[in-house]
Amino acid sequence: MARRHPKPKAPKRPSLEKYLKTDDVFKNSNNALTKNYNDYLTKYRNNNTNLTTDYTTTTNRLAETAKQQTRDLGDSYGSRGLVDSGLFGQAGTELSKQQQNEKTDADQSYARNQQGLNAEKDSTGIQYGINKDSARLAATRRYAQKYGVK
Repeated sequence: MARRHPKPKAPKRPSLEKYLKTDDVFKNSNNALTKNYNDYLTKYRNNNTNLTTDYTTTTNRLAETAKQQTRDLGDSYGSRGLVDSGLFGQAGTELSKQQQNEKTDADQSYARNQQGLNAEKDSTGIQYGINKDSARLAATRRYAQKYGVK
């Protein structure tokens, strides 16, 4: 009597998550995307630090300059005996407005640059997510093709 051999079983299909852990194309793509994004975040943090440092340096310089300009104005009008005059008050008001305008310009420039950095960071983060999703989708397609999943 001839022995019947059992029909060979098809290899068991792993879960998609297990497959993704073994798919070299997906792993390499995912690793490269993550490295690039982390490199970008490092660059972003450096740029943000530099921006904040520049702003702090600028505002400190403006404050020191304002103090010196105010002293110089007082000395100039004082040496001519005009400290109690309306001219001194007018010059002081104009100087104060100029100093405030310079500070406002520095504040607005910092805010614009900060906003630009943050917008770029947000956009880069969104693109990173899209790229990771695309890599996963491509790996899912390979999985479906390999295991006949529809």
